[in-house]
Amino acid sequence: MAYRFKSVDAQPLRHRSHRKITLAHPLTPFLVLLFIAVAILGCGPDPNVTPNDRRTTVKQNSNKNNQLPAEEQTPSFWDHNRTVAKPVSTEPHFAGSESCQECHAAIYQQYMRHPMAQSIRKIGDQTPLEQYLQNPTFASAGYQYEIRSDANAPESPPSAVEHIERVTSSSGQTVLEQSIPIHYVVGSGSRGRSFLHQAGDRLFQSPITWYVEKELWDLSPGYVPGNHQRFERVIVDNCLACHAGKVNRVANKHDHFDSETPFREMGISCQRCHGDAQQHVETHRQGTFKAEHFIVNPAKLPTVEKESICNQCHLSGKYRATRYGKSFFDFRPGMKLSEVWSVFIANGTSQGNNAAPLLSHVEQMHASACYQSPVTNMTCTSCHDPHFNPTRDEKIEFYRNKCLNCHSPSATQCSEPIAARTNSSAENSCFACHMPRIANSDIAHSSQSDHRVLRRPTVIAFDNSSTIVKRDTDATPWVLFPNTQEQLPQWEMDRASGEALLRQYASVGEGQLLEQAEQALTAAARQVSNDSQLLRNLGRVYYLQNRTGEAISVLQRANEIERNDASTISLLALCYHRQKDTTQGIALFADWYAQSYRPSMEYGLFADLFYQTGNHQQAIDLLQESLRVNPTLTLHYRNLHIIQSRIGAVLEGQENLRQAIILEQLTQPQLLDKPDANP
Repeated sequence: MAYRFKSVDAQPLRHRSHRKITLAHPLTPFLVLLFIAVAILGCGPDPNVTPNDRRTTVKQNSNKNNQLPAEEQTPSFWDHNRTVAKPVSTEPHFAGSESCQECHAAIYQQYMRHPMAQSIRKIGDQTPLEQYLQNPTFASAGYQYEIRSDANAPESPPSAVEHIERVTSSSGQTVLEQSIPIHYVVGSGSRGRSFLHQAGDRLFQSPITWYVEKELWDLSPGYVPGNHQRFERVIVDNCLACHAGKVNRVANKHDHFDSETPFREMGISCQRCHGDAQQHVETHRQGTFKAEHFIVNPAKLPTVEKESICNQCHLSGKYRATRYGKSFFDFRPGMKLSEVWSVFIANGTSQGNNAAPLLSHVEQMHASACYQSPVTNMTCTSCHDPHFNPTRDEKIEFYRNKCLNCHSPSATQCSEPIAARTNSSAENSCFACHMPRIANSDIAHSSQSDHRVLRRPTVIAFDNSSTIVKRDTDATPWVLFPNTQEQLPQWEMDRASGEALLRQYASVGEGQLLEQAEQALTAAARQVSNDSQLLRNLGRVYYLQNRTGEAISVLQRANEIERNDASTISLLALCYHRQKDTTQGIALFADWYAQSYRPSMEYGLFADLFYQTGNHQQAIDLLQESLRVNPTLTLHYRNLHIIQSRIGAVLEGQENLRQAIILEQLTQPQLLDKPDANP
């Protein structure tokens, strides 16, 4: 949320129509969707949440008792005695992939060349791929981006890289510039590479990505042109659970990693598919193993458990809801995904002929006749060798042989004559005909093979050359992916469904989804009162429904269970601000400021609370600090102008107003077409 302070001027300031500025009463906030990301989703990245969108997706509830004290608005169903023991999360007994080569040298060396083994690298250790020497720049929505490095030859990766964002005037004068050092490269280079910056125990994604197919630099996936999280997109557990082999987490903290060595193993490790290997390695080194090898052989697992190993990363769906007390690092080979999280997908995700989300391979495969055949027993490894990735020259023969394992003369041979096959693909490639390339709908400049394996596919052209983010308009509730819910008790089913509905509401803005989220989360909370994540999500729903007193009640309980959670603190402060309770709001400031990362937009919330109490200097300090984190926040420049004008620092105030106006004139953010709050 952003906050406008009361102006010392009588006239409102106005600029371009999509950037109309009205300086309102200090307690008349409007929602910017970066703060809705906190109110609705917490810290997880969402491509449809943008910092400068001026509209609200909130369907307000007509609760007239909003200003009653929190204790008078305890939800009627509340029962503090309904508790469930929280599962104990354990760290894996990690041996490291390098120990596997002692017995499996050939497989180890082969796998080290696989894209999965190269999923993350320290800057300087990656294979040369990106173009650093020939004008590594691009522009987007009035912002210029530059990749600066010490690269001196195309065949050598740079050891130092800096990403820069700037705004320049028509005369070439720099209006704004910010740069960050890059510490890690994410992505094997099969489709692209993104970049991470580390600050303390937090990791952040850069807005700059290299796209392999088009060989160009552009905004990272999900970044809305001119209206994105810039260098503040937090890397969360859900990201690294799939992109890293083993992370060194900060104990009892989500999304925090060791400030010195965040990664125990960067690339996807052997243990991600074969399970905790320490005991296996030790018994072999000691020569004490017998029948039990203390290792998982995926080929010997039942189908659901076998597929869960691949699906832990290759089935993201629309949303993944972790179970009570579980994290994304708790999955172990041999388990079912449903023991750790539930996957929600959109109806019809696999049905498009022109584009599909990047990680929709599993949904597509499940829709294929090959997978559905009772004869084939098809799984991911029917076609893919997890230890070996064929080169470009080897792919056609490699995958043709995979097809011929089922479609041979003694089984079902291709009915097309050889002339027709070579006319379509000179190399007689099976996948060129039956798995044509389709665009990635959620990642620009890239494509993927259609895993529906259609007999006669029809591919419709889809232009994904733009990074412009398209709003999801389908309000049909997401559904659970098969085999991801059978182990859930009813209260956890309600909990997961409520989370997914809340996430979908953030994307679509349909009020009915918010009501359904409330019903599901309430049903879960009737059964369990000691689940902080459940209560936090219910508090988000209440806040969005304008039931602030009830939101405070459940959020206070969540804060008692899980002390100093950043999302809970921000939500509580937001509630107290709405209730004009500056005393309680400011009481949260110390806990908020003690966080290792403070989103730049949230500085405005506490600055407004201090401003209302007359502590103008504290408000100024907070706004100035926010602009050091994010110098594009034009509203914060404007609020500084208001306060500084009021206390007599007129020249400083005018300079901040000037900076805001210049930035607004030079940049053109994309505003997502969100529905109105009160139609």
